Amino acid sequence: MMAMRKDDNNGIKMIWEEGQWYPFRLHAEIVLPDGEKQYLLEDSSGTKHLLSYEHYKDYGFLKGREVRLRLDKINCSGKLFLEPEHPVYKEGDSYDFFFIRTEERENIFGETELVWLVLDAFNHEIAIPMTIDAPEAKEGEPIRCRVSRIKKGKIYLSHPMSKTSEGVLKEGHWLSFYLEPDQVEIDGIRYYILSDPGNQKHLLKKLPFLPYGFEAGQSIVCKVVKWSNKGMYILEPEHPLYREGLDYTFEIVGLTENNFSVKDVFGNIIEIEKQNNPPIVIGERIALKVFEIRKGRPVLFLS
Repeated sequence: MMAMRKDDNNGIKMIWEEGQWYPFRLHAEIVLPDGEKQYLLEDSSGTKHLLSYEHYKDYGFLKGREVRLRLDKINCSGKLFLEPEHPVYKEGDSYDFFFIRTEERENIFGETELVWLVLDAFNHEIAIPMTIDAPEAKEGEPIRCRVSRIKKGKIYLSHPMSKTSEGVLKEGHWLSFYLEPDQVEIDGIRYYILSDPGNQKHLLKKLPFLPYGFEAGQSIVCKVVKWSNKGMYILEPEHPLYREGLDYTFEIVGLTENNFSVKDVFGNIIEIEKQNNPPIVIGERIALKVFEIRKGRPVLFLS
């Protein structure tokens, strides 16, 4: 995982690492001008952070108490995406959930699928897409399920008879997918549809990968990045040119007091924080290491 830095108001720098757990203290509950209620948390450097009250109101947080949070992501603007430790469940462990009923629902691919509904410890309904040959459970029957992911307080479950890619897709692994001829649009965003070896379907945003020149019917090798808060795997196709961990030269196209920017092979402008760099001159080329690829763009560091 990549260590990242974030300045607090006192000029002290915290080192953040995605996927790691950090202690915070619950400072207060506040209401924003738009009426949204938030938890106000404080990290060990004294920097304040906001956390949605609505997502975690059942967690039993108490003012002044310590709360453990996992850093799931740091976006390009330095914003931290944090997930508190669940008071009952732990990812990867199995628990009994009480069966409510079976339903048929339309999934994001426009297909009708069988869904089991179960109750968690807070009496929230959780939907589990099942295979068509899943046996009918009885109301109130305890169903042993594995907690695949907890995101924004929402629990994602898997079951031996569920329609899940667990056991096939492993985070950090590379896998070959089939690019379906159909595409789908959700909330105005176009997606490719990819099928894994188990014939389960996945979404891939189309716009970031238009330069890759994908064609329907081809095999695409992707890295399984992680499980998203929408209950889908995030996939990163293999870049046509760059490979993680290797060095490449890039043209310097911009320079500011704290950053310099370079241009990749597809014309994307990538900003890099200036540290103890050699002299930076616009128009020259500089050797940089590709740490990883995110949404078709290389994340770069000095070699």
